[in-house]
Amino acid sequence: MTLITDQVVQNEAAKLKTQYLRQKRTQGLNKADLAKKCGWTSVRLLNRLLTANEALTKESLISIASALEVDPGAISTRLFPYEGTAMIRERSLSVYTARPSKDGVWINSEFTGNTIQAFGLSPEASALLMIGIYEPENVKGWVLLLDPAASIQEGDYVVCRLPRKKRLLARVLDASNLEEISICSAIGETYTQASKCTPVVTLLRASCVEKPRMRGNTAE
Repeated sequence: MTLITDQVVQNEAAKLKTQYLRQKRTQGLNKADLAKKCGWTSVRLLNRLLTANEALTKESLISIASALEVDPGAISTRLFPYEGTAMIRERSLSVYTARPSKDGVWINSEFTGNTIQAFGLSPEASALLMIGIYEPENVKGWVLLLDPAASIQEGDYVVCRLPRKKRLLARVLDASNLEEISICSAIGETYTQASKCTPVVTLLRASCVEKPRMRGNTAE
């Protein structure tokens, strides 16, 4: 019998809660609705899974991943390793630009027409080219790979959604509360809802960006 550590159970619960909160925000899904979609008669098991009081099983994971319409490997690589799931496929991500002001905030992200190749990311992953200098971090010219399926951990970078379609890059100071996290950015330290943040899973140099090939004959 494989021993499951408390840390593994907590990490899986955090990923599960991230997926649930995303559906709650975008689809208005509540716990009762989700439990019903899983074929469960009450929210008791769901609550225990979300609070890390019970470990996921392959059966419960399949039910809840299907109900949330996500890859089960995005919640538990213990039960569903990335190998054999959609997460392992190479993806060609469209690259968008962000031009933050001195306070680190930007509004519109513009499509560059370029792409970047990435592995091991969920279908919802995206790429953002940072063009601008601001405190506390200077990431000018770097491409941020964002994946909403990733769990948020202390020390991670996240892109936060602000009112009026604004965005902000911040570092996570405390993620012990799965619903509200502490962040630090150019505008100072504050708290925000984890469901409003997308984790930055890696940074790539802008030289990795692939420009579209020109069609037609090349002049000699």
